Amino acid sequence: MGDHQHSHQYDHPTHENHVEDPVCGMSVDPHTAEHRSHHTGKTYYFCSIRCQSKFDEDPETYFSEGKEPAEPVISGTIYTCPRHPEIHSNCLICVTVLELKQVNLDDRPLKELTDMTRRFWIGLLLALPVLGLEMGGHLTSLDHIVSSQTSNWIQLILIMPVVVWCGWPFFARGWKSVLNRNLNMFTLIPIGTAIALVYSLIATLSPQVFPNILRQADGSVTVYFEAVAVIVVLVLLGQVLELRAHEKATGAIKVRLDLASATATARKLDDDGVESDISLDQVKVGDRLRVCPGDKVPLDGEILEGSSHVDESLVTGAPLAVSKKMGDQVIAGSMNQQGSFIMRADKVRRGTK
Repeated sequence: MGDHQHSHQYDHPTHENHVEDPVCGMSVDPHTAEHRSHHTGKTYYFCSIRCQSKFDEDPETYFSEGKEPAEPVISGTIYTCPRHPEIHSNCLICVTVLELKQVNLDDRPLKELTDMTRRFWIGLLLALPVLGLEMGGHLTSLDHIVSSQTSNWIQLILIMPVVVWCGWPFFARGWKSVLNRNLNMFTLIPIGTAIALVYSLIATLSPQVFPNILRQADGSVTVYFEAVAVIVVLVLLGQVLELRAHEKATGAIKVRLDLASATATARKLDDDGVESDISLDQVKVGDRLRVCPGDKVPLDGEILEGSSHVDESLVTGAPLAVSKKMGDQVIAGSMNQQGSFIMRADKVRRGTK
């Protein structure tokens, strides 16, 4: 596989300049980490937005005494780009926030969806007056009440939060796409809005620098603040709809997995090799489980013995069965097709140890 296709392994720090993600324990380089939070005067770095979201919701969980430590993410966990599923690491093609390739039953609201929704509504509330001021002069007699230059100044005040705060993620992604030499939609949006914004700023602050042919009777120059506002708000709306679709699809899969595992059992092997069927609630981390042909993989874990082909379409959407051998990770809810194997339970159901 290429440089952009590699597993997101979670190991403890091996370099002196690396720090540990307080949520999952992964080694993170603070100089390149994109996700960080401040708490009690100290900066903490995270491997992904998912870990940062968990930390921000309740930071004391990861420091208070008497509380169970956060469950580390299993080695072999893979993140993928929803727009480019062949990417298994930070997507340099579209600079999209990655999501877990395998579904985690511990459901929490997607932080990016909450953030984008907030930006959209604030941007919409500020963009509507800008659009009204600009269109009012063409459709009504509003320009007789508010002069063109005054309208330009009001639009400037309203548009700055829309661009600087609401549209900031697009400018950040656009800059990254230029640095990574992978131009995309997020390259085009900042360029278009920045050109219109700069032109309109100059027209508002220094209309005298424009030739007379471009100036109106009161000396003002036509601005394009409403175009900037509409572009930013529409792109934010698109992001909100896309993220909601992802969350809805993932939620449906989680419900099916939860229902499927509600009454499921697993074949546990004791130290003497004797098999017994037990409830998933009784499985502990480190238990050895046998998975026979036609069985569902009961829990996330690693294959210790044997090999098989596993259908992971319900979990990951992959259309073809995946070949699994000793040392490979298997995902709860996937279907074992042919072959039998013994696995180690690395992650158990909530409420078990």
